[in-house]
Amino acid sequence: MNFARASALGLMLCALAGPAFAQTFGSPGTGPNGPYLRGEGGWSHMNDMTGHTTTGTIYTSKQDEGFAVGGAAGWKLDQLRLELGLDFSNSGIKEIDLNNVPSASASGSVKNTSGMVRALWDLRTGTPFVPYIGIGVGASHVTLDNARYNGTTLSNSSDTVFAYEPIVGVNYLILPNIALGLEYRYFATVDPSFSYAPGGRLGLKNESHNVLASLTWYFGVPEPTPAMQPGPTIYQPQPEAGPPAVPPPVPPPPPAPLVYIVFFNLNSAALTPEGHQVVAQAASAFQQNGKAEIKLTGYTDTAGSPRHNLALSRVRAVAVRDELVRLGVPASDIGIAWKGEADLRVPTANGVREPQNRRVEIVIP
Repeated sequence: MNFARASALGLMLCALAGPAFAQTFGSPGTGPNGPYLRGEGGWSHMNDMTGHTTTGTIYTSKQDEGFAVGGAAGWKLDQLRLELGLDFSNSGIKEIDLNNVPSASASGSVKNTSGMVRALWDLRTGTPFVPYIGIGVGASHVTLDNARYNGTTLSNSSDTVFAYEPIVGVNYLILPNIALGLEYRYFATVDPSFSYAPGGRLGLKNESHNVLASLTWYFGVPEPTPAMQPGPTIYQPQPEAGPPAVPPPVPPPPPAPLVYIVFFNLNSAALTPEGHQVVAQAASAFQQNGKAEIKLTGYTDTAGSPRHNLALSRVRAVAVRDELVRLGVPASDIGIAWKGEADLRVPTANGVREPQNRRVEIVIP
């Protein structure tokens, strides 16, 4: 599989998967913006390494299943992620053919130590599942480590060459700032050139298929909604003495605001079937009464850290806002705030899982 075919395959899979996810689940939520770190590791399958020496010998080697490990540091900006990655892979050599003559015994290994710059695009699904596509370019230090044919060393050298990798993967947000991932990479390089002990140089193809599990930690956490500060006192002159003023008629009290409450499952920002019904009722009331604004405030219970709960309350409020927009409420008419574990509906001690506190309050003044 070459670069063009691998890129086309990755883009086609994501093009098919993206609309299906969006149609099923709606939109938003791909994790907080800002810096992140990722660790990864998994399975690596190298294609046969084929090539020839400068003296005309045809060389082919087959490799055992290998492994790949690495990590990356990056920055997330909405759906775009840019990162620098460092990875290492190793596959043992199990067979070498010279001029189509297979070896009775073969040994050695092929190692890739690569530094890559990657651009990744997260697809919105409105659920904790975040599929993504991407591309990486960089350099790989390729080592043909002690390749032996029937006990004779053919090469023990290395070369540094340009590398590229189309990427398809999916993350699952187990917390608003922590994700588990599964990723496929097709990794390939420009043909490296190695010293060849019998004489000359040996150029080989270097391609592999990699399936990696990962753990990503996002450091960006949304800030709390700023409280409104009182303005300066306005000077009001005393009125001059005169006949007593006739008090104006007392206006009728304003109608009571409409309040709807959407409850959530533990550590989740996904709307339940009951939650969808409540949001639909609120949207209908807003549209029928001709109101000018609608206010949302997200909350959590006291289980988990205050920092985590603040981020989770924001994600819940965003989920309700997006469902209201989907139902026809203008986004410009929706005010949104989040308070984490503050203002508990049911007062509890710290660390208590209370369903009544896991909520978003919808208020139509």
